Amino acid sequence: MQEVVSFANKAGKSRIGKHTFLKRKQQLTDWKRYDENGGTYTQKVIAINSFVYEQYCDAKSRLCAVHDINFRAWAIRKARELNLNKFKASKKWLWNFKVSHRIASRKITKVVSRKYKGNCTNIMNRASRFVEETNSIICGYDRDNVFNTDQSGFNYEYVSK
Repeated sequence: MQEVVSFANKAGKSRIGKHTFLKRKQQLTDWKRYDENGGTYTQKVIAINSFVYEQYCDAKSRLCAVHDINFRAWAIRKARELNLNKFKASKKWLWNFKVSHRIASRKITKVVSRKYKGNCTNIMNRASRFVEETNSIICGYDRDNVFNTDQSGFNYEYVSK
């Protein structure tokens, strides 16, 4: 866009009509305005999305918990930097962002107390025994038929008839 605007400024208005890259006369003034404002609305939203994703990757590399409010705060902060005051990090924007970047939310299923957390050696021993027993059972099944119900959200319920 900047190249077209600078070419039009150098060539003058008499040369604009000879080229087909402008579909209407107003388009050049629109492009000048976009250039002055730092890009179009869509370009700014793309910049916001890339900034938020970079922040997310940085937080995950530091093993920090990232919540929906963090995504929204990062997006609003970047929008203010880009003078995009109309932008609102809505639930719909957040949902679209998470879908496009394949980010899934997990809910807390169990609260751990300090007493439980302090008993790490016993927990690690039990966990290693569980893994050994599970691996011996899994060997008898095809990998496509093995599911991790801890993270899949399956609920088993027996219903009497």
